[in-house]
Amino acid sequence: MVGHHNSAAESGNRQCTLSTISTGAQAPAPCVGDSQRFVDQSRFPPTSPHVARIQQRAEANSASTPAPAARRTPPAIQRLREALANLPPGTVDSDVVSLVSLVWLLGCAWSSLHGSCAREMTREKLAGRVLNVHWSPPVLSFDVDRGADGATRELQPWQVDAQDGTAWIPAELRRELPPKTGAADLALSLVRDIVAGRGSLAVMRRPDGAVSIRPGDVPGLDVGFVETLPGRHGRFRAVLESAMLEAGFTKTGRYRFRREQ
Repeated sequence: MVGHHNSAAESGNRQCTLSTISTGAQAPAPCVGDSQRFVDQSRFPPTSPHVARIQQRAEANSASTPAPAARRTPPAIQRLREALANLPPGTVDSDVVSLVSLVWLLGCAWSSLHGSCAREMTREKLAGRVLNVHWSPPVLSFDVDRGADGATRELQPWQVDAQDGTAWIPAELRRELPPKTGAADLALSLVRDIVAGRGSLAVMRRPDGAVSIRPGDVPGLDVGFVETLPGRHGRFRAVLESAMLEAGFTKTGRYRFRREQ
């Protein structure tokens, strides 16, 4: 009897398959989401108490299954959101303390922002290089000076949306800054002015022929990142001393020279 029943079922399945192929209709997909997939309908009809108990057990298990937890916002991004919420819209003044704090919070959250690694950007490249900050909720816009000393400087624009945790580069705004004047060129130009007798705010002359140089007043010398300024000043001083000696001056101290009348 069982063999006859299985043969009939296999025959019916073959007929269904052939009918589906010949007519082009799509066979109904088996339901795998309810409790009846665990029940042999040939042994237990749908109205049997056994099927009812299985269905009740499946419904109870489904109700007790906890929902997936929501994705947790990284604390650094949450702190950045709170800082931006207290920031008035508009251009952020580079002289106020709030900009320093904002750039610090931005650096802390940078690695958690989706898209922040574009163009090999890292949080370390933000310190001291963020310019032209503008807050237009929910987007924070700013430029990052990505240049090097004496090389072509790229002013790279960035936009950050802390609400959805994304950062991107608006390519249509990409531009470049003119090259900075190298420290050696600044030193040679200053020596030429001293030899020619031209005045300069960075040069103090005395009647006895002594010359004192104030490097902090040399235009363009302190242009650059905080990390690169010591090396830039070192190159400036080395070239300056060599050029002054060639011009007939004697070094009498740090940034002090004398030439006999």
